Amino acid sequence: MPADQAGYADRVKLLILVAFCLTGLLGCDTSSSSNSIDFPFFDFQCNFSQSSDCSALGHNRKILAGLIFSSSAQCNQLLSASGSDLKNIFEFSSESTTEFTGLLLRATTSTWVDTEGETVTTAPSGTYTLCSYLDTNENNLIDSGEPFSQQSIDFSSLDQLIDQWEEF
Repeated sequence: MPADQAGYADRVKLLILVAFCLTGLLGCDTSSSSNSIDFPFFDFQCNFSQSSDCSALGHNRKILAGLIFSSSAQCNQLLSASGSDLKNIFEFSSESTTEFTGLLLRATTSTWVDTEGETVTTAPSGTYTLCSYLDTNENNLIDSGEPFSQQSIDFSSLDQLIDQWEEF
């Protein structure tokens, strides 16, 4: 068989194999991992009764968040140690911009990066601790008095409400 025909035949075989995998006839695993789950949508909400910064004062500021694969992590220690880059401590990190809606300071995020700064859409299943804070003075560090939150996250829901805040 001439080289052109052999190359064509190999491409056809590959195309057929891919078609069978996509239709599930060969049982090919097309998922990234059976132990991975999609990142949920995070809705951060903070109100004035939790911190005076959870008001118009916090409008157009950043909420920085990190996820660590642990159910016993202590956010106050981790955030203090992270410096200005959450990727140094957390498996996944995110930042979003706040908006004051008249009653609540809100931000949403569904985009997360790993320790290399690459965008990720799935994570290994399990329980995580979410550490987040409102960077009121815009220095990318957690400072005394800034609102922060610590919540255990198991990704069982595609929407995660983060609404428990206290001052650091």
